[in-house]
Amino acid sequence: MSDTPTDTPTDSPTDTPLIARLADAAGPLSGEDRDDLAELLALTERYAADEGLALDDTRRLAVAVHALAFVRRVREGERLDELAPELYAEVPPERFARVRDLIERYTAPRGWTAPGTEVLLLALHFETARQERPPHEDEHEHEDEHEEEESETMAVKIVIGHRLGKGQAVADGIRAAGAEPVLIPGPGADMKVGDVMAAEGAALGISFCGSGGAGAVTAKAKYGHEIEFGMRSAQAGVTAVEQGRTVLGFGFLDSEELGFKVAEALLKKLEGQGRGGESS
Repeated sequence: MSDTPTDTPTDSPTDTPLIARLADAAGPLSGEDRDDLAELLALTERYAADEGLALDDTRRLAVAVHALAFVRRVREGERLDELAPELYAEVPPERFARVRDLIERYTAPRGWTAPGTEVLLLALHFETARQERPPHEDEHEHEDEHEEEESETMAVKIVIGHRLGKGQAVADGIRAAGAEPVLIPGPGADMKVGDVMAAEGAALGISFCGSGGAGAVTAKAKYGHEIEFGMRSAQAGVTAVEQGRTVLGFGFLDSEELGFKVAEALLKKLEGQGRGGESS
């Protein structure tokens, strides 16, 4: 897992229940992480209140995971690659400007200017929250029927959730390896990986976002999955599967190679378990 602090984790007077929950789900936080998070998360909560957004615990945790990666990038001077221009159409200009203002309240005192990529990635969290709604009862019934139908097949399912609604290349690689990809459509899909895995009876979930972790950490918090996140290569994913991780978090790495290698590793692991052997 990348972005792990090297100093000893410490309690901070600015700790909140959300930060404590993040530490439990995502791993050790340094005192500097905690202080920076407390400042940035206070700004995100104020923004959500001003916008009339009711963030549930899952969405708050997702924002916190993203915020953790962001405050570390600010401290380290790391810059994400620019995103395709058409992706900015997902956020209305006036709301994009307000999220930029939120970010600048944090970055300006630190002498750091956030690129558009950072603004977009945080804005998409809020846009997803605007679109979220609880499933209707009949949708639950449909899911139950779907699960019954799928239980009759032996396909090994791997769920893919990409923050920007991509993931087709990974799906192609999974299919080529002999597993069945379940590609969640639309922006913000990474946050639904755990839910769709539960509905589909999937063996593995793959989450893609700027921080490489929000969807994976959320899946752990809600469903108790063993996770690895912050990964940047297909081989890292293979190693995580071999170590028994059931949800993998990557940066924006939508490649057929990743899908193929991860699915291949999973199928080998499951085959070994099926013969009664111990997996590594």
